[in-house]
Formats: sequence, C-alpha cells, structure tokens
Amino acid sequence: MNFVIMAGGTGGHIFPGISLAKVLQKRGHTIYWLGAKGGMEERIVRQYGIRLKLLTVKPMRGKGIMRKLTTPFSLFKTMWQARRFMVKEHIDVAVSMGGYVAAPGGLATRFCGTRLVVHEQNSVFGMTNRLLAKHADKVLTGFDLNGLYQSQWVGNPVRASISRTAKKVDSKQPFNVLIMGGSLGAQSLNRLLPKWLTKYLHEDVIRIWHQCGKGNAVRTKEAYGDAKDNVRVDDFIHNMSKAYSWADVCIARAGALTLAEITAMHIPALLVPFPQAVDDHQTRNAMYLVNHEAALIWSEKDDEQQLLARIEQLFDAQNQAAMRDALKAIYKPHVANTMADICEEVGA
Repeated sequence: MNFVIMAGGTGGHIFPGISLAKVLQKRGHTIYWLGAKGGMEERIVRQYGIRLKLLTVKPMRGKGIMRKLTTPFSLFKTMWQARRFMVKEHIDVAVSMGGYVAAPGGLATRFCGTRLVVHEQNSVFGMTNRLLAKHADKVLTGFDLNGLYQSQWVGNPVRASISRTAKKVDSKQPFNVLIMGGSLGAQSLNRLLPKWLTKYLHEDVIRIWHQCGKGNAVRTKEAYGDAKDNVRVDDFIHNMSKAYSWADVCIARAGALTLAEITAMHIPALLVPFPQAVDDHQTRNAMYLVNHEAALIWSEKDDEQQLLARIEQLFDAQNQAAMRDALKAIYKPHVANTMADICEEVGA
C-alpha cells in the first residue's frame, strides 16, 4: 500500500512518525511524508530515504487580525494541494502525527477517499489532531485517555536504537544523572540545577551529563564551579542510546518523546514541565507518570526548596528501585509494530 506520514514542527511529532515509517518500509509499503517548507522535518526526514512532499503552510495558531483573516484561505489552498498529491500518488492511508502541517492533509482525506489514522503523542490533544480526530477512521494515543474520541491506547513509538539498548536493573553511588532540557535546552534548568547539584558533586554522590542547548555550554559548565570535573556538558546529545544506557536517573522536560524513551529505558526521573507548553500539556504528560509512581515532578512556579526535596527523593536508591518497577509496569513495547498493524488494517 501507499502511506503518507503527516507531521512536523517538533521532534516530538517527527521522530515517532519516522519510527512508524521505518516499520512500514520494512513490510514493503511505499512511504511518503507530508511536511512544511522550511520546517524541521525537511532536514530530518530526507536522511531516512522517505519521499518528501512539502507544502507552504503556516501555523493555525497566531496573533494578529491578518493571520486570523487569512488562515482559512491559506488552509483551503494547501488542503487542495494535499488532495492533488494524494490522488496522484494513490495514497491509501494518511497518518497524522500532529503539527500544523497535518491539518490540510488530514482535511484533504475527506475529498479523495484516503483513509485517515490519527496518533496523538501527548496527554492533551493538539489543535490539529483534535480537529482531525472527529472524522478519522482510527484514533490512537500515546497515553491512556479513557477512549477520548473513541481512541485506542497504543503508547508512543521510540527509536529502534533506543528500544534495543541494554537497560540498567539497579544503580549504585555515584549515580549518573542525565539532564535534558529538550533539543533547544532549557535556560531555567541550566541556571537552577548547577546551584542545587554542586553539593552532591562535592560529596561524590553523582556524576552529571548535561544537555544545555545550543550556545550555552561554556556558561553552563562554569555554573558548576570547581565541581565541573565530574560534569559533561553538551549543547546537544546526538547519541541518545549511549546517554540513556549511561544514566541511572534523569532530570528532564516532559515532552511525550522524552517520556516514552525514559519509560522504555526504565530510567527514574524528576520531570520539570516546560511552563509555556501549549495547553500546559507537559504537566499533564508528567502527571501520568507521577500518578503511576513512576516519576517525580517539580513545577517552576514552586519554591526552590521543593526542588531540593525532589532531588533528594530522586537520589534515594529505594525510590529509584520503586520507580524503575513502576516504569516497567506501564511500558508498552513494540509500539511502532502495533501502529503499523492498525494502519494496514485501516487500509485493507
């Protein structure tokens, strides 16, 4: 069959789509990718041998009266472009992984007989997937959302290189602490964590690998002061399999992709949701793990003494063992294969 993956904007949409595309490719299907010109997907997807169709499309969310007035016309134009593409390439199934570029493609399926599958990675439906879920043939979710939009909970796919990585079964001091602020880093984590973790470095309780975001390495390294010999700081970690296999615990943002990966690797975590995330979805993501006693959470609006208390909890070996067991219990393996099975059934 012919499939098109529709996703863009962030790695949290793109990389799960790539995981699905690779499984479908191995099964002999033809895979296309619908993306936005100038989007992150234009650079990333080409590396995987996937045929790329780019639309000139802008986010539906936007400020200003002109954006609000022109959005319907722009959406209609790109929807018709997507329809022509799907008819020309005889697309059997379109899969929306989210991001504004999926909106015109998803709407186009209503006018060309193409089946539509929606996969929502976060615990709150994004605007595009919320729109498309209402007429999708199948709705899948990364979190258990109690059948919202008649959805099926399948989990979030992770990269095969990560799912195949050996997992730690226990940990001993000094603990290896992986700090991840997302692909662009997190200024608040870069500022706060050295302040509160230096004591543990001096006491030889921990070692640190800190992803700080582009251009922040020198400043972040210096923030650890004379304890920086036990700290590795990188703008961006390219080999996440190596980082995850090294880590005993992590302190991270709560994007859906990050949570899927630390769940797959059974890594106890202190989650610090990005406070400006749309619809505060990172807090909702984090609370899913917290409610299953699989992670800890600290909000940036809370007192810093609470952050120190959470760090102390994270560094307790018994707490780590309990969280690791909880992560094993909620982990859904082989998600990309499950999604591929469902996509084939929809297209049959």
